[in-house]
Amino acid sequence: MLNDLLQPNLLVVFCGTAAGHRSAALQQYYAGRGNRFWKILATTEPTSRELSPAEYVLLPTFDIGLTDIAQGRSGNDSDISFKAGDRGPLREKILKYQPGFLFFNGKRAAQEFMDVKAVELGLHSTSIGATRLFVAPSTSDAARASWDERKWWELARLVRGAIKGPYMGPGSHLQKVNPVPYTTFDVAAGSVREIGLDVRYFRNVQQFRGEVNRMEEHMNTKRWLLASAAVFAVIMVLEFVIHGVLLQGVYQQTASVWRTQAEMQSMMWIFWVGYLVFAPFFALIYAKGYEKGKPGLGQGFRFGLYLGAMLSLLHGLGWYVILPIPLALSLYWSVAVLVEFIAAGVAAGLVYHE
Repeated sequence: MLNDLLQPNLLVVFCGTAAGHRSAALQQYYAGRGNRFWKILATTEPTSRELSPAEYVLLPTFDIGLTDIAQGRSGNDSDISFKAGDRGPLREKILKYQPGFLFFNGKRAAQEFMDVKAVELGLHSTSIGATRLFVAPSTSDAARASWDERKWWELARLVRGAIKGPYMGPGSHLQKVNPVPYTTFDVAAGSVREIGLDVRYFRNVQQFRGEVNRMEEHMNTKRWLLASAAVFAVIMVLEFVIHGVLLQGVYQQTASVWRTQAEMQSMMWIFWVGYLVFAPFFALIYAKGYEKGKPGLGQGFRFGLYLGAMLSLLHGLGWYVILPIPLALSLYWSVAVLVEFIAAGVAAGLVYHE
């Protein structure tokens, strides 16, 4: 009556008895009024939101499949006449597609498949190949008297445990599959794989774009902070090498111009504060001009070169005018600024990239 929704290596396949009258009429799984199926999936988080019955085709993007044991028939469980031949096709499908779990939505489907009069809820020790069997209370409104969502929560924990790597939230397992193309809004569905999102499980384009922007901002902030730290570290190393080693002799020759060593040491914290402010702004300006898809090393080198070329002579010659220092020292400072800015740009480019 309803087409199977199956593909290889799903995490879980939900199996009911047969399509209800409304589901058969609409050609949508679990479309009966009062059916809890879609709500409990969202509540226990195998899906990231509550899908509508019309969106059942999206379930494979969450590694979920659907089938019924009584194919070609519809109605309430009490009205369905099962056949011994119903078991074989279901077993063959499960052996073919090998989901992690075969989840019976209601005892009746499990009883018919296992050919028993009574069946326990929960995880069973038997399996079909590598597929484990699980039985939970039916989500049908007709079975509301026996409804207990605890077994559904139990399944959700098992499914999360089957996902390789840490559980990163609903739908996070999408990063390890290649979803089937599908259109659910006025845009073509597809994956934003670098941040683990899939347009198919958002209610509308605006919600999807908002989530993309939020996650990109989070990732960009992290890269910016790392780039800031890299810029600060590079500048500090070069400041020591250039001014503490290479130019030390020149500074000794012009000692009358500078503060005493003791005075400079006592005020060194101001120097550190200055570069602590400089580094994040340097990285921020780089990030604002960063071009996606292009190598970070080249972009960082050019960024540092342009800024350094703009400021180096201004810095060196400006101090030459203000202080009674040799012209050679002012030119050394100009070269030092250019080198430091290029190195800082390269550091930012190596850290801040896709």
